[in-house]
Amino acid sequence: MASTGAGYIGIVSDNGLQTIGGKAAGVISGGYWVIAGSNTLAVNLSNSGGTPVFNTDMISLTQGGSGTSRPVGLALQDAASGSMVTVLQKGVVILPANGDVTAGGNVAATGGEGCVADAADANVNSVIGIALTSAASGTNNFALVRLDL
Repeated sequence: MASTGAGYIGIVSDNGLQTIGGKAAGVISGGYWVIAGSNTLAVNLSNSGGTPVFNTDMISLTQGGSGTSRPVGLALQDAASGSMVTVLQKGVVILPANGDVTAGGNVAATGGEGCVADAADANVNSVIGIALTSAASGTNNFALVRLDL
């Protein structure tokens, strides 16, 4: 569990990939969009000599559903409720097309299971990055996407 007294939670960046960790508020399946839970990030100052201490387990994450709005990222592994989960926020990934995808255009999270479509076809709060390749909507159609959350 990462923690810091500096007033922020550290984000790991390695070889162009950026991840953040949090605690699963319910079962999360790897490859699904993840959204922030309803916690308020309350900080207990009494245990730290008055200095705020922030821990990754203070971030409550839930699995997004169809039409996911404001995704935090893409779950990198399955997580049981109450366990820690790592979420990819930046990097290049191959994702299923749940709508037409146009290379060079913004793409949005359109289904809980990591699906994307052109952002023009979805809620602006669901934009997750830029398509590097085009794809038609349909089974077994995938697009190369640069996540930028």
